[in-house]
Amino acid sequence: MIEGAALSRLIPHAGEMCLLETVEAWTEEWIRCRTACHRWPQHPLRRNGRLEAVHALEIGGQAVAIHGSLASSRQEKDPQAPKYLGGIRDLTLIPDPLESIPDDLVVTATCLGSQGESGVYRLGVSGGGRDILSAQITVMGHRGDPP
Repeated sequence: MIEGAALSRLIPHAGEMCLLETVEAWTEEWIRCRTACHRWPQHPLRRNGRLEAVHALEIGGQAVAIHGSLASSRQEKDPQAPKYLGGIRDLTLIPDPLESIPDDLVVTATCLGSQGESGVYRLGVSGGGRDILSAQITVMGHRGDPP
């Protein structure tokens, strides 16, 4: 299990934008994380008291970033090399706001394939006995200075 400061060192986000609280398990192919961030009154993405289901995409993206860092460190690559969201496919969301989910969110990301610094993941976020988000996302590495 990975938590706290050890977890926050695996992603470029800091402070309240580090939305995941625990990495429960991971392998070279997948990761499972948990968070209660959707219940934080100070959640940085909350607007007018609401946290929409689409914000689960950011939570899931952080699980992908953590998985990429963990896998890169095992392959002796730079775990802090920047990655960017390159695309989203097959996105499905619940219509309800995230704060309506009483339980912790469970986030899973499975690497469907990677090449170099880029990869394709199947992402899932669930909580309260229901699927909240599912999507396929592409992350891309960037060499040199950001545009």
